[in-house]
Amino acid sequence: MMNGFRNALTALTCRESNRLLNTAVSTIQADNAAFYIHYWGSSLSHNTNMRHHHSFFEACFVVDGSGVYREDEAEYPLRAGTLFLSRTHRWHQIVSEPDMALLWVGFELDETQSSPEMTALFRRLASTETFLAESAWNTPAALCWQALWLQAEQSPSLLRLIAPDLAKSLLLSLPALFAADLPDEGGAAEHDGGRHLFRQASLYIRDNLSRPLRLEEVAEYLHISGRQLTRIFRSHSGLSFGDYVTSERLKKAHYLLKNTDLTTHAIAEQVGFGSVHYFTKVFAAKRGLPPAAYRKQLRSPL
Repeated sequence: MMNGFRNALTALTCRESNRLLNTAVSTIQADNAAFYIHYWGSSLSHNTNMRHHHSFFEACFVVDGSGVYREDEAEYPLRAGTLFLSRTHRWHQIVSEPDMALLWVGFELDETQSSPEMTALFRRLASTETFLAESAWNTPAALCWQALWLQAEQSPSLLRLIAPDLAKSLLLSLPALFAADLPDEGGAAEHDGGRHLFRQASLYIRDNLSRPLRLEEVAEYLHISGRQLTRIFRSHSGLSFGDYVTSERLKKAHYLLKNTDLTTHAIAEQVGFGSVHYFTKVFAAKRGLPPAAYRKQLRSPL
């Protein structure tokens, strides 16, 4: 399988697969999860990139050759068959030897259309310490990836039909590969009860983003203690209550910047940041650009 896949990965196949996938698979909708696909990529000779970080996941698969993955101050060797995950907000760099053939996909979960359980799972994935799998040729993720590129070589027209399902399977298989080291907290009954309360709390937050949202207020709404609510958010989202609220505010701000012509001031009010200055500061820190520049980037033609 390894040699057949490597032989099928030609320069033409790379160009065609990149074009087809970036055109046909930019969003994925499953029963309990939805994804934004920011880009697909492949190269027979990947160039060493600059040290950088991003707010979304990037999964990479080494088809041939070797290199080094640097994250923070640590280095991890890369060789054919290695599948690795660049987690969110981690400084990293891929140092490639001239012959390293690489596939990659940048993606994030659309939490507005995903279940609380799937949202919690991918937030846990962002903190996993198991983010590199060697000899991963026969893992579900790698097999889906190989199927995508082999199909591009054999029948590009059919790729358009099957790519969404294969891409969905690829992304949904990543938590099992990389987040198996993150056990859920508490027993099954407690976990199920906490999941129900988390869903109620997250809906309350989503419906009241324009207002100040205090931990005590949401706990009172649910008729539980603030300490219990704190534990629920840590268990089911991997975030503190305050960080979760900020994440929801930024998510709605992203939607409004992309889909409306509201001013930055109006958006700051709708998402509950209180002032344009504070909104701009937080947004730029998380997204890398101030809101106006981010909107311009979102709407600029590719």
